[in-house]
Amino acid sequence: MTYKRAFNFFLFSGIGAILPLIGVYLKNDLNFSGTSIGLIVSTSPLFSFFAQIITGYLTDKTRLIRALISIFTTILLISLILLYKIRDFYIFFIVYGIYSLSSSSLILLNNIGIIEDESLQKFGKIRVFGSIGFLITAGITPFIIKEKRDLIFLLSIVSSLISIFFISAYPKRKKTHRKPKIKIKDIIIPGFWAVIGVTFLFQISYACLDTFLGILINKSGYSDYWIGIAWVIGVLSELPVMYFTEKIIKKIGVFNFILLGIIAGFIRWTGYYLTSSITVIILLQILHSFTFSALYNGGIYLSYKFFPEKLISVGQSLYDSFSRILGYFVGIITIGFIYENKGIKAVFLFSSIMAFVSLILFLSLKTFLNRQNLSKT
Repeated sequence: MTYKRAFNFFLFSGIGAILPLIGVYLKNDLNFSGTSIGLIVSTSPLFSFFAQIITGYLTDKTRLIRALISIFTTILLISLILLYKIRDFYIFFIVYGIYSLSSSSLILLNNIGIIEDESLQKFGKIRVFGSIGFLITAGITPFIIKEKRDLIFLLSIVSSLISIFFISAYPKRKKTHRKPKIKIKDIIIPGFWAVIGVTFLFQISYACLDTFLGILINKSGYSDYWIGIAWVIGVLSELPVMYFTEKIIKKIGVFNFILLGIIAGFIRWTGYYLTSSITVIILLQILHSFTFSALYNGGIYLSYKFFPEKLISVGQSLYDSFSRILGYFVGIITIGFIYENKGIKAVFLFSSIMAFVSLILFLSLKTFLNRQNLSKT
């Protein structure tokens, strides 16, 4: 388990070097438009969607978890080296898509490897080290690069290279399970799809965060250092919720866990729209504890409430694909267009409205879910 924690630490520290500053890099260093930024960043959820299909198929077909992790780590490293050099929009778009595919595949394989080799109960306690790695790198990167923003890719390369030493923690082969025969009627579960529909809307609003928070901080007159600090506070607040996910869900139920995430998002996006104060922005980052963890971890646990054991992985894949990934994809393209035409404040106003709509709709599900005795479990 120690090596898996180390792999998570360095996998996500590599992502942490890039994600907080990619929007600022594309805008200030490469001078890409808001629409272009939205299109580039949209490759992350788009290729994550395909990663679910491709990686899931390869894992089931070959069962070679460790080998697949090694292959996608190699692809990740090659794409990072290229991103460090590329300045052309179209080539950057393609290579960033390959980076997104490989990183998404690694995250999925990491999740499969943890649950396969350990247990769902240990998932949060291992995955939290990924958050710690992200936290540290996001915090120190602005101080290391000193506004030479292309160095984010070199820092990510270093983290990814170190992660290679811990791949051996994962099982060589996935255990053989008899694949269930899935019928359409098995996945037509109204309550489950209603939750997906609402969280899809929320994920559209969430797309404002990763790319455009840094731009907001710069536009408010603050340097990249404050972007790093904001991300440190956000991810730091996430750690206890990530670690104690199992206990929190047992206490309040997965439905209320996700609801807390939506409420936190609405407050957060509204606050970003109303303020230009770095103090307020930093304080709002504390709400990342639920904005991210509740929607991410909550989705993993949601399937246990709606699906029989043999279809749990199917439910998790459906939630991840049609809620988190598809919602973020639609959101980042829409928000990129809004930013180019209306400015940064309009981005967070739009996200606030979308979060409010999803909150109202999610609350309206309570009667339906109560009838199925699911909202309190």
